[in-house]
Amino acid sequence: MFENTNESLIHTRKIIPCESDTLYRFYDHCETYKSLHDCLDEYKIEEQKFLNKSIIINITLQINRKLKFNTSDYLTPGDIKTLYILCSYKRIVKGNDLGDWPCSLFNDEALNAFEYLLDLKQYYKKGNAHKINFEMSCPLFKRVFKDVKKYLKKCDDDYLSKQKKNNGNI
Repeated sequence: MFENTNESLIHTRKIIPCESDTLYRFYDHCETYKSLHDCLDEYKIEEQKFLNKSIIINITLQINRKLKFNTSDYLTPGDIKTLYILCSYKRIVKGNDLGDWPCSLFNDEALNAFEYLLDLKQYYKKGNAHKINFEMSCPLFKRVFKDVKKYLKKCDDDYLSKQKKNNGNI
């Protein structure tokens, strides 16, 4: 499988399980971060605000009508969110097919709206909503950029070295 592979490009590195990698899973190891996010339920407040917006109410109404439910049996926006999550998992397992139930209940507008809704939680929990999130992710990004830069330099050096051998000059 790896025959004729330039072994100088294959770097061996000790693999650190994610659970113990404090650089990658910084939010699991910082007590300040954990206590801040345990206390802040901003995303729940923002999620509830979004679930009460007219776009979500209209989507909920459309889906209930599609299902031909009586008004007394109507699904709530929270129920529709659950159906969206189920649809997302089915799309992962079966591919991007939107023809299956429950994905067939969602049009493009509904898919985009509920995707945004799920992004809200990530924004508040791990995005730039709080200064601590940004500050904690900086060492990770610094490391990623440093490693990519180092790898690209190694590739350039290997390429130039190979060119020198083949041509006798650069």
